[in-house]
Amino acid sequence: MTIKQAVILAGGLGKRLRPITDKLPKPLVDVCGQPFLFHILEQLKRNDLKEILILAGYKSNLIVESIKNFYVKDIKIKVIEQPTNFDTGARILNALPYLKNNFLLLYGDNYCGINIKKIIEKYDKQSRPLQLLAYEDLINFSKPNLDIDKDSNIFFYDTKRKKKNLKYVDVGYMCVNKEIFNNIIFSENLSFSKYILPNLIGLKKVSAYKTYNQYCSVGNMERLSHAREMLKKKKFIFLDRDGVLNVKPKKGEYLSNIKQINWKNGSLDALNILKENGFQTIIVTNQAGIGRGIVSNEMVNKINNTMSEQAKIAGGSIDHIYVCPHHWEDKCFCRKPMPGLFLNAQKNLILDFSNIFFIGDQTTDMEVAEKLHIKYLNLAPNENLCEKINNIIKHYN
Repeated sequence: MTIKQAVILAGGLGKRLRPITDKLPKPLVDVCGQPFLFHILEQLKRNDLKEILILAGYKSNLIVESIKNFYVKDIKIKVIEQPTNFDTGARILNALPYLKNNFLLLYGDNYCGINIKKIIEKYDKQSRPLQLLAYEDLINFSKPNLDIDKDSNIFFYDTKRKKKNLKYVDVGYMCVNKEIFNNIIFSENLSFSKYILPNLIGLKKVSAYKTYNQYCSVGNMERLSHAREMLKKKKFIFLDRDGVLNVKPKKGEYLSNIKQINWKNGSLDALNILKENGFQTIIVTNQAGIGRGIVSNEMVNKINNTMSEQAKIAGGSIDHIYVCPHHWEDKCFCRKPMPGLFLNAQKNLILDFSNIFFIGDQTTDMEVAEKLHIKYLNLAPNENLCEKINNIIKHYN
């Protein structure tokens, strides 16, 4: 991994968070019991970034004091205090003597639970001097500002976020080669996102690392509330239904009445263990029998409700159920391995995919997990679900 240094832009005034930011800088706003900045630092630690520079402006002395409470062995954290009026580009140019040839550039008010190692691995294999993380917004979560071609190169950047029909959002998390700042003249009001980045895109020097994993930010009060919900310590797990919870019907056949429910050995016990350990279960299941006219949507709902009741009686629970009713020939966006069911769950439950496991039994399950960067465990026909669940619980503990 070529990049070991992260640079965090943390100098803004945080006007949209007033009156909170009258007393402290935006990155230090409390999110789930600690400064928002600490969530970013913990992520960098998990991904083996060894040196972190924080480019601070507004109330930078408070960031300096706060970092003293974030001791991490073998990681060097340095706060560079800069004038409050410096814009983002000016902050980077001012800090150039401290920057490695390649580094990770982050916004101090954005967080995305992405595997940073994978971002850097892709960057190492491509030739563009800048690669940014692009969130594919298919649920109208934000205001997209990027256009990306089939080769993952960015060819349009909307600095004012007014163009319609865009679907990617610049989240930050940029892998950067220091050479992009050559021949740029310093100015206090030099903006990275409004000047430097659009110019690089015009020169075809920017590629994208695409993700479906929703990000959070503390840019305004509404976003702060969302961030506090997303980063809350809560536990979810995705489970397929047929072949994981109940015995899978023969190929081409479907459960068509509640008498056919046949729980797999250990699956009810597994749901009980999950309940006892504070997990919420999310069932994601393809039910093409509806689209094929073999079983009604009402019957599938009745079967799901019955399974939920039986799980409850056994001490467990099925908390959320997402069903794709379409025939495979419909080529819908919700039938696994497409991600629609998971994205609906993400929107409704405010999920961070990076903290969630998915247990399935099909290649399509594995494919959608890889697409979404969800940790995946495959359950073979003769395996007991309890064993998988116990391994997941060990991971969380």
